[in-house]
Amino acid sequence: MGRRLGQHWLCDRAVAAQIIDLLRPAPDDGILEIGGGRGALTEHLASRGSRRVVVELDRGLAAGLRMRFAPGIEVLAADVLHLSLAELDPERRWLVVGNLPYYATSPILLWLCQQWRQVERALVMMQLEVAQRLTAEPGGRDYGRLSVAVAYRAAARVVLKVKPGSFVPPPAVQSAVVRLDFYRQPPVAVGSQPRFEALVEAGFRFRRKTLATALTMAGAGPRAAVEGWLAATGIDPRRRAETLELAEWAALSRAAETGP
Repeated sequence: MGRRLGQHWLCDRAVAAQIIDLLRPAPDDGILEIGGGRGALTEHLASRGSRRVVVELDRGLAAGLRMRFAPGIEVLAADVLHLSLAELDPERRWLVVGNLPYYATSPILLWLCQQWRQVERALVMMQLEVAQRLTAEPGGRDYGRLSVAVAYRAAARVVLKVKPGSFVPPPAVQSAVVRLDFYRQPPVAVGSQPRFEALVEAGFRFRRKTLATALTMAGAGPRAAVEGWLAATGIDPRRRAETLELAEWAALSRAAETGP
């Protein structure tokens, strides 16, 4: 299943150990691994933290992990996208680690954004291209919906680049590990979070259009209302979504909530 679903297994034990060290687990931390696979990262969790949980979609791989690492490590044969960290432990903020499969990188990152109140820190491996989008600053082509969604919830930075030879089979692209330090409180007030997320998604859906046109075309609101929100926040309607900083998206969201 791993090859079919775009998974490249980490086989470099030194890199795996480095990733767990960068996670910096304390003795009382809970650690969640996304996609245990063949156990390259899992084996370095055995003596870390107070509770260790691995979520693996492939039931065969999950059974193999359970045979190797239980009972010290809990193995859940499940789709992490259907997991609620609050239900897993409502009192805990987790450390999350994983080598994310290519096909599911963006959905898993958005899942992390949804779970942000239960996450203290995450170290996740992905294609370098996605890592660059995740950590992009406003004004460039890499900056998009994912950049804004993450910036609202966490400080993100690339902490490690990993060569293709560290995987089996070797991917055709370079990989990177991104560290996400999740906020206790977001750095900006957005009003309604669903409204904020819908506006960001709408703005980037037609990113080559001016912001006023993109938001109108995406159905964020009638043209007159959109122009009113932009005027209220002092944002030039001729700008494009990729130029707006997080604080400007937040101001636009608040204006859309209170405006006509």
